[in-house]
Amino acid sequence: MLDLSCARNFHAEIKMFLEKKLVIGFYRLRLSSLFLLFAFLFVGGVESFAFTAAPGNPCGGIGGTVRAQDVTIPQQGGALNAKIFAPDAVLQTAPCPGISMLPGGGAEISSVEWAAQRLAANGYVVIITKPQSGGSLNDYNAAARSGIDFLISNANPYLSATDTDAIGAAGWSLGARVLARTQEEDARISAIVGWDNFAVSEAGDLGSPQCTNQPTTLRTPRVPALGQASDTCNDGRTADAKKTAFNRWRQFGQPTMQVVFRGANHFWWSATASNANQYDIANYYTKNWFDRWLKGDLTATTRLLSRTIVNNTTLENLLSLNFNSGAFFDGYNCDDVRTGCQLSTQTATVGGRVTGANGRGIANARVTLTGDYLAAPRYALTNPFGYYRFANVPIYFRYKAMVFAKNRIFAQPSVDFTVTEFTSNLNFSSNQ
Repeated sequence: MLDLSCARNFHAEIKMFLEKKLVIGFYRLRLSSLFLLFAFLFVGGVESFAFTAAPGNPCGGIGGTVRAQDVTIPQQGGALNAKIFAPDAVLQTAPCPGISMLPGGGAEISSVEWAAQRLAANGYVVIITKPQSGGSLNDYNAAARSGIDFLISNANPYLSATDTDAIGAAGWSLGARVLARTQEEDARISAIVGWDNFAVSEAGDLGSPQCTNQPTTLRTPRVPALGQASDTCNDGRTADAKKTAFNRWRQFGQPTMQVVFRGANHFWWSATASNANQYDIANYYTKNWFDRWLKGDLTATTRLLSRTIVNNTTLENLLSLNFNSGAFFDGYNCDDVRTGCQLSTQTATVGGRVTGANGRGIANARVTLTGDYLAAPRYALTNPFGYYRFANVPIYFRYKAMVFAKNRIFAQPSVDFTVTEFTSNLNFSSNQ
């Protein structure tokens, strides 16, 4: 079995080496992936008895006995109560991504333990934090961030089991809405899931279950977001009302998905759900969304868009007839998941300009384009005026563009983006 504490030190040494040696180059390898390669070469497999690691789940931890522990998080104004869950220690083969989770407004930690237990049994370390006040948006935002602080700290009893470079957040009700703010403010978060429902603002929007929410501060989408919504508010609003946040995320080019469950009420995701099948369905989408964006599992896309999901549930019977569900990621731009989604075959030209501090173009700067679905990185050199371009780039996929120019330092040397159409403003500016 892999000694996680030793492996973590090994990971840190590799990370320091790479940061020194590879920070100037065409692109950087994901450090956790390199760590896993070494772990595989030197440690070998771990027997998993009746459970086997799913494709794309490099940290193991599938099934077995979930570990759990009540903890407290010190905070100004009083400690926060929390509970942390981790995968089976025997079945886990490497550090797993961490999830900071929130209950609904005024709800107890127990209201969302069903989700934490299922995620932990699928290779995640999850902490549920109860905010100081049951109705304060500020307290809920603080609780989500405090949960992350704890996950990456030495106070975490499962720190050696936690991949502190891959952090997501999930919440129910008010705990879902507030994540619009948290993901904007906390750069440690890489993906979010909102159960009824994620929103454009922590105050909610037309897709929220209260039916009267009006957004206040519109938040800037920064990370991939999945929303799960109840079939409520059938008061004549448009079929795309539940996709209010989805549409804003899509507008900003961030991967997103919205599913609206037929006949579901707001307590589908609570401790009082009527049956375990509801939990299984909610977890199916939650787990696969995090698998895609925290573990880099490309096979999760197929599962997220499958016509038949867990417990032989079909989309024709699962999704709302009143409100549309949507998907915008990995080559799909789908406005109604229930009727079917088709992979796009369209391409576009992507380009921009590389300039110095004086605003003049930098010639022969090298721009590298990478993406999960590109067979190999693509490269472009800027012309004498600093312009570059990539032709025939498949649309609705997420990419990273990185710039390198000799003797130049860039404040933002890379950018993540989704191609939706012809783009000519992917610009880089040097401080020199």
